Amino acid sequence: MAGGALVLLIGGVLLTWGIRMALRQRRAAKEHTRATGTVVENKITEGMDNSTFYCPIVEFTVAGGQTVRVQCLGNTRILYPVGTPVPVLYHPERPYEAGIVGEGTFGLVLVNAFAVCITALGLLMLVIGLVGRWAGGFPASR
Repeated sequence: MAGGALVLLIGGVLLTWGIRMALRQRRAAKEHTRATGTVVENKITEGMDNSTFYCPIVEFTVAGGQTVRVQCLGNTRILYPVGTPVPVLYHPERPYEAGIVGEGTFGLVLVNAFAVCITALGLLMLVIGLVGRWAGGFPASR
């Protein structure tokens, strides 16, 4: 029964984090300014399993007319060819922290799906342990 509670706790913490990140991403989409940027370069990195990741460098013009060049936060498996127009979100006070719209969304969905599964498994383990004790079918853990 303690194992079920621990798994439930871990799942709950992951799910809470995932939901908070999703809400933060949604709030940023409302509060930040949109612009169209152009990919000017791609930095290439390798993952631990020799997979290739790309980090696009994008130029865009902020509302005041200044051109900003940023290395987007995070890596992606998507290669944006140089010259590709991309939608960008940026905070007007911190345009150098811009990101491509939609980047990171799929990973967040996967984290939340995993967290839901872990939470459900922990809940199931806890219920089975409680039912087993209530029915007298399982010896109490010591």
